[in-house]
Amino acid sequence: LALTGQASYRDMQSEALFTERFVLVTRADHPLVGRPMTVDDFIAWPHVMIDVVHSRLYDIDARLDRMNKRRHIALRMPHFHAAAFFAQKSDLIVPVLERVARLYVDSLGLAIHQPPPELDLGRFDYVQLWHERRNNDPLHRWVRMLIRKVGARIRDQSNRIVMPAT
Repeated sequence: LALTGQASYRDMQSEALFTERFVLVTRADHPLVGRPMTVDDFIAWPHVMIDVVHSRLYDIDARLDRMNKRRHIALRMPHFHAAAFFAQKSDLIVPVLERVARLYVDSLGLAIHQPPPELDLGRFDYVQLWHERRNNDPLHRWVRMLIRKVGARIRDQSNRIVMPAT
């Protein structure tokens, strides 16, 4: 059994649990706070690059290349959770999962930004995956049911929360 937000899972059985997307975070008093972010705003500030294999975040640079624009990568990190801490006391722009960003807003003093429409990475599903030979395994079905219930709670909570427009 695996839980993933990756798009490629070959011949595995899958079940969508909830939908997620990336937003950008900065320190709460960053000059970008309080207005919609443009592509020029986006490239004007240093960035944290999250180096995760097959990440949807690599599409940001491909889109910028098509616009003949580049961003400055000031820091490379292997993990989303640790990266947000670097935005606290710097000018860095950090891509973070929307739910994680909401957790960090108050505790780390961060602001959430919607990416410029030209760079929006869209939404993606978190799924649970398993091999078909486990379809009827009672223990496996029970664990999948527990995960399904947690996924439903996460999905329901996100439907009740309104994101700030900064």
